[in-house]
Amino acid sequence: MRSRQPPSARNALLRRLPQSEEDPVTDQSTINVRISTTLKKRGDDVLSKAGGSPSQAIRALWAEMARTRAVPDFILRDLREGAQDERMHKHSALRSLDNLAGASASRSDVRRDDLPSAALQAESEVTS
Repeated sequence: MRSRQPPSARNALLRRLPQSEEDPVTDQSTINVRISTTLKKRGDDVLSKAGGSPSQAIRALWAEMARTRAVPDFILRDLREGAQDERMHKHSALRSLDNLAGASASRSDVRRDDLPSAALQAESEVTS
């Protein structure tokens, strides 16, 4: 049977907890991230050699961003590169759509304003 602490011991323990808006014991969240297996293994190896864990690294990163109210430069660079990759992907998809519509337009009298409908028409011709 578990023994209960007397109220004075419980109160002393509570007084030692950090005084903040969040209770570090009960106010917790979980973060789930998908990364490549190779990247995870390499990162885990580096953290392990330094005596740390992925959870400790993430807590430290979040604490630093909360303290400085800024995103670290290496993350900003990665975010910009990711946004640029996404823009390039969308541009490529639009170019493909334009080419598909252009092929259809050469077979019929479709105006450039009608690209989405021309692309659908060309796609249906290809699948027929």
